[in-house]
Amino acid sequence: YNQLSFCNVSASNSNNNFTISIINVVGELVLSKEYSVNSSTMEIPVDVAKLAKGIYQIKLNNGKEVLRARILIDKY
Repeated sequence: YNQLSFCNVSASNSNNNFTISIINVVGELVLSKEYSVNSSTMEIPVDVAKLAKGIYQIKLNNGKEVLRARILIDKY
């Protein structure tokens, strides 16, 4: 059983490179992956199946801007 969470990423122009990072509650980097966006909007699947239950910070960085949000992983 594989769980996926999706991030909707909007790019202001084509050929943007960015990094998605997930940081746990104690500040440890638990996932980091680089992506290339070749269109104005792209849906990126982020596999969170190996993450423990808890609250995480997800960070998107394109080298110019950093967007942050909190996510909750709750497994049954």
